[in-house]
Amino acid sequence: MSLNSNKLTSSGTVYFMFSILTQLINMLLIPLYTSNLSQNDYGKYELLNTIQQLLGLAITIGVYSGLKRFFYDVENKKTLKNTALNFSVLWGIFVFLVVYFISPLISEYVFSGDNEVTLYIRIIIITSLLTCLIAIYTSYYEMEFKAFRVAIVQLSILGLTFLLATYFILILGNGIIGILKATLISNLLVFIVLFILDFKNYKIAIHIPYLKNILYYGGGLLLGQISAWILNLIDRFFIKELINYSAVAVYSISSKIGMLINPVFITPFAQVFTAYKFKVYKEEGGQQKIQNMFRIYNIIGCFCIFGLAIFGKIMISILATNEYLEAYKIIPLIAVSHFIWGIGQFYSLGLHVANKMMLNSLIVVISAFINIVLNILLIPHLGINGAALATIVSYIVANTLYYYFSEKYYSLGLGLLYPYKYCIVFVLLYGVYWLLISPISNLYIEFVCNIILCVLYVLLLIAFKFTNIQEIKGFLLSIVKRK
Repeated sequence: MSLNSNKLTSSGTVYFMFSILTQLINMLLIPLYTSNLSQNDYGKYELLNTIQQLLGLAITIGVYSGLKRFFYDVENKKTLKNTALNFSVLWGIFVFLVVYFISPLISEYVFSGDNEVTLYIRIIIITSLLTCLIAIYTSYYEMEFKAFRVAIVQLSILGLTFLLATYFILILGNGIIGILKATLISNLLVFIVLFILDFKNYKIAIHIPYLKNILYYGGGLLLGQISAWILNLIDRFFIKELINYSAVAVYSISSKIGMLINPVFITPFAQVFTAYKFKVYKEEGGQQKIQNMFRIYNIIGCFCIFGLAIFGKIMISILATNEYLEAYKIIPLIAVSHFIWGIGQFYSLGLHVANKMMLNSLIVVISAFINIVLNILLIPHLGINGAALATIVSYIVANTLYYYFSEKYYSLGLGLLYPYKYCIVFVLLYGVYWLLISPISNLYIEFVCNIILCVLYVLLLIAFKFTNIQEIKGFLLSIVKRK
């Protein structure tokens, strides 16, 4: 399979367009949940979400990451996929049995003995297993550059979740349990369809050499992934203990808006870049190609941060109740943290091509430890702002370590401070927004002012020579041609 710019742009455009659609559904879920759950219950639900993601790591143990890493190195790619699937089923059943029996302890120590939480945890562990199996299929399709198929899977899960959650919550009057049932059934239905469509290629077999490679690579990432979970989500537990469930709810709303930078930009970018970087890094001119991708990442990423920062207040006003409005002030910090974390996919490239996964994980562990310490120190004094700042500082530390160690194995030829020069325009115009526009109470006037700021942002990018008119035209035309 030849990798060319048309295929790269086409895949990226498909991921982007479907990410927008899936995120629109995610946004529709926010008013459904916040209007029908108390702020305390919504905070509790978000804590359950963080536990589900941790359980997902325990089940996947980096299997689908290993599949991606060795996809181009093996002769029989279907055997590689079947090995990942069969092992994950066996391992997932084992993890389910363990969690089933310890779920009362989790309820006791994390949720103050809430009896309903025991059932919630048993449901989310099954959902986590299904999510893992679906991720193996989508990872396989990603590496084949079947972007449309991957996007349809993701959109189907969210679409079904929205429909079922609406039924369980609005019609049956279920609360948290309704959301969890909707998520479980959606993942189950999508997995069944994927399995049936791929049944002719499925075999009950495990290729031991393939499995060893997958587990060695993926297992090396596991400690880092758990640490990444700490970096991204453990602050919810500190907020709950040091403040309350309501603060968790407000922080979670700001996170949902701030992290829109992921589905809108970072995730589709990474889905393309993951296959791209492993394909071109050893080619002639590979370093220059990756450098150009890095420049694109920084230009578009900073613009996304700016957009979320200035439109966040309007979005919260539309999607949630007034008790969540103050969350807009934290959105820029959340968006910046995700942007900085995304930079790691570049700075850590050398570690990945050299298979230094334990070192990769150690870096994330160090950053996670720093994050825990900073949460303990900052939240009592700065509240939920302290949690966001702790995450940003931790990500900067991670990128610094990635850069230092990764350069030994593959040099990007860029400085450590390279990305931050693109933040100049953001800082200037966000200052204008904060001082002059954010106090405006009329959302329509604020919206118009924000549009003007976005136009000024693009003009300043050109003025600072970060990009040019021809490049912007080419980018817009490439999107239009592939709609």
